[in-house]
Amino acid sequence: MFIQAILGASVTAMAGLYALKSGANPAHSDNVPYEVDLHWMRKSIEVMPPCHFNAYGSVIVNASNNELLCSGYNSQLAIGDPTEHGEVNAIRNCVKKYTELGWTPAQITEIWPQSWIYTTAEPCPMCGSTILQSGFKRVVYGTSSPDLVGMGWTEYLVSVRVKWLRKAAVVQPGFGGGRPVTQVVGHVGNNETDPRLAWQFNLDYPCPEGCHRHGEEQVCKSVA
Repeated sequence: MFIQAILGASVTAMAGLYALKSGANPAHSDNVPYEVDLHWMRKSIEVMPPCHFNAYGSVIVNASNNELLCSGYNSQLAIGDPTEHGEVNAIRNCVKKYTELGWTPAQITEIWPQSWIYTTAEPCPMCGSTILQSGFKRVVYGTSSPDLVGMGWTEYLVSVRVKWLRKAAVVQPGFGGGRPVTQVVGHVGNNETDPRLAWQFNLDYPCPEGCHRHGEEQVCKSVA
């Protein structure tokens, strides 16, 4: 029963993510210029250390004044927490920042519906569900799940292969407690995010600028 409950929750969460992608729910649109999205996508790249293996960076931006609120990147290998993906890390950093500024939990909760979140790659089911339930206005990503799988990131096979969820999404209500459904925008600056994610499982692919292959495993590291 426990396993069935977990699987059921996962299916519901992933169906919600596909609801956004399939257009099953009305999407909030801010008509944001591409140049603005590209600027923040580049910031999502910049927040990561050079040659970062799990090159998933993220920034959260105030939608009303285009101001950077918080940032984060995937640090699961560094601390051993499998939930420390870029988007979740950015959200946690926001919670920490505004808690220290004296904001109440209710005030912090209202940050998300007034914000955009940018991420260097298409959100995984865990991050996508978190974004939906938070009620972000928009989520903008660079590299797509199919491209990630082609690069060797096999954990994204779930997102790519389970296409029947698109049908389930038709009857899946949007998350967010009556707030506008999050708009999903993809392939923004992917010509700049792809190279950060293409070298890890392909030894013939060049390292990002300022990095070189190192050691027996030929991992890209910063040039000393």
